[in-house]
Amino acid sequence: MAIDPDERDNNLSTTRPGDELPIAINRYQALKSAAIISAFAQGQVGWEPHVQKVAHFLMASAMEATHGKGAIAPNSEDDWHDLDALPWPPPGGPRAQH
Repeated sequence: MAIDPDERDNNLSTTRPGDELPIAINRYQALKSAAIISAFAQGQVGWEPHVQKVAHFLMASAMEATHGKGAIAPNSEDDWHDLDALPWPPPGGPRAQH
């Protein structure tokens, strides 16, 4: 049975205990994650799987803030290891292929 979209939004928007806790990511991690998301948003479609990895990294970091390491697999450290190994995305939109 599908949930009503408004009900889902209200449920996800309800503040829960622990929602105000900071998560353990540093400035460099935030900047590189933002660069990966921005590259995809600007049309660099090759970054799509990495955007999914960033999303999982953030989710894992959030879960670990309340439940500790191992709350979700792979954990945030494993996700970050993969993301950190990537080159920084080039600025701007897609490039023409020559």
